[in-house]
Amino acid sequence: MKEKIMKKQIKKYFAALTLLLIFTVQTTQAHSEETNTNAESDSTATKKIFNNESKKIINSFKDKSCGKDYANVWQETQALIESPETSWFQNFRSSKGLMVANEHNAPYIYGMIEKYATKLGIAVPTIFLTTFELNNACASSLTPNYGFIMIGKTLLQYSTTEKIEAIIAHELAHIKHNHIPRSIALYCASNYVLGSVLAPLLLPENLITYCSDYLPICVHPIGPVIVAGSIIISRAHGRYCEREADLTAISILEQPAALGQFFETLPFSNEKPEYTTLWENMQYYLRTHPEIPDRIAYCNQAVQARENNNSSNEHLAAPAA
Repeated sequence: MKEKIMKKQIKKYFAALTLLLIFTVQTTQAHSEETNTNAESDSTATKKIFNNESKKIINSFKDKSCGKDYANVWQETQALIESPETSWFQNFRSSKGLMVANEHNAPYIYGMIEKYATKLGIAVPTIFLTTFELNNACASSLTPNYGFIMIGKTLLQYSTTEKIEAIIAHELAHIKHNHIPRSIALYCASNYVLGSVLAPLLLPENLITYCSDYLPICVHPIGPVIVAGSIIISRAHGRYCEREADLTAISILEQPAALGQFFETLPFSNEKPEYTTLWENMQYYLRTHPEIPDRIAYCNQAVQARENNNSSNEHLAAPAA
């Protein structure tokens, strides 16, 4: 009976992992094709004189170098959309508001990402820029050398170079520490452990056998317990991963205080719930990220610790009088 339940769960997990792998492979292949095309001959879109729309884009950016790169990527994406040779995957990706940036069409943005990827000892991931408003970024990977990073248009448009670098370093730290594979593995393991341990303890064996054979997991008596427990465990791990990525970013940033300064610009940066009621406590355990005031506090502490460590090292390295 237990083996039957385990086999069903394993099939579901491998199906989900297969879909994720297919998406990442397609993304990387499409990026490689575009990069090779750019390496062989410059795209006609990048050779065009900036039209009025491109000039508006550049002028709207606080960092003009980022604006120029974004305009280049935007022009190249428009040319790809209009080309009859564009693959279905490239068209689908563009329709979702994603543009691919690389060392040819966005050398400034690529250079920032390459700098911190090198510091972390990972390959430069596939780079996506959004055409929609997004004051954030995200990263995903299967291995440290096989992933992508997505940077929001609003983040690039209104942030200083230091803050952009801070967010890039944070996202690359997620790839460095394998947070996505770890999260998937933890969720799968918690589902199996909760189901195989709790089910025999809480329910009669004949009831478990009947439910497993004839009822879907959504109405299975032990199903809600497994799902709720797995979600709470995965959310706690998510908060830990965010803290680990924050501290890793601070350790490699040229301006380590920039990460805390970015968090201070976010909504609710000065507000922290009391968590007095049961519902408020439930909301905390379902959070995917630490509270913003907590992130600001431990980021400032890490910056201070790094400065103190640097001062100590300089003092030790100073020659005796």
